[in-house]
Amino acid sequence: TTGRKSNFYFKSDVFNKKGVLPVNFEEAVEQAKNMPSIIRDHNGGKGVPVSFSLMPLENLIKKLKVKSSADIVFQSLREDSVQQCVQAVEEGTLMKQKMYDVKAELSDNKHCVPNEVLSRVDELAKSFAISEKKFKEDLQETLVSVRSKKLEMSALNGIVAKYQKEQPSSSDLAAFETWRTKISMVKQIIGQKIEYLGRDSPLELNQNGTLFVLYATNDNSKASKDNQFFFRKLHSTHEGDPDYKFFWVDTVVRSEEDGHKNTICQFINGKLVSKDLFKENG
Repeated sequence: TTGRKSNFYFKSDVFNKKGVLPVNFEEAVEQAKNMPSIIRDHNGGKGVPVSFSLMPLENLIKKLKVKSSADIVFQSLREDSVQQCVQAVEEGTLMKQKMYDVKAELSDNKHCVPNEVLSRVDELAKSFAISEKKFKEDLQETLVSVRSKKLEMSALNGIVAKYQKEQPSSSDLAAFETWRTKISMVKQIIGQKIEYLGRDSPLELNQNGTLFVLYATNDNSKASKDNQFFFRKLHSTHEGDPDYKFFWVDTVVRSEEDGHKNTICQFINGKLVSKDLFKENG
């Protein structure tokens, strides 16, 4: 109509079949009509593939060269608390490795470690694994909430403090040092050609020659030290003589020898000739 002016705006990210965009009203109408067929003929009706890229918020802010309130919150989180989280994770990883080493060593040498000790270290490792899994889940959830300002920063610090408190301490692992020391001693005994008899090892006493049998404990008592010293002295004296055999019987893991603790018995051709050699000759 005369005296009236109309403006027309058309936005589209789809080319027509000739590869051009519409520039007037008529072409826009024609584009709209042909849209279903244009899309159907391109990429099986799926349109143009779109790719997405994820990047850390800090990198995005730097890339866009802006400084916003989100930037300030993120910086505060990184400087005040993230380092504490990183330290907690690193300490946990170190403790997990130490625990794994202890558990592996005890399990690999279970022939000289009591069942209750193996159970205790296994329970400690399982407890720590559960605690670590829970911490990582809570940490991830809390970080998101703190970044979005749904939680205060103190919530993050609380998660870290709780995890650190639940971690096994050095004293918890130190409780197993006695058994690690014993494992080293047993390996030394075996290296000296003394036959170590631990869990389930058969003790054959009906043999030719002279047998010295130490019924050992690791109670660190005077009787234990005296008998072990005397037994080693006997072994040193007769070492290399095929007529003499030495057996170190571990009564800690062999309940059937309860009545012979901290004694040395001597057998000659299968016959018991001394029930307590140290007491009689020490």
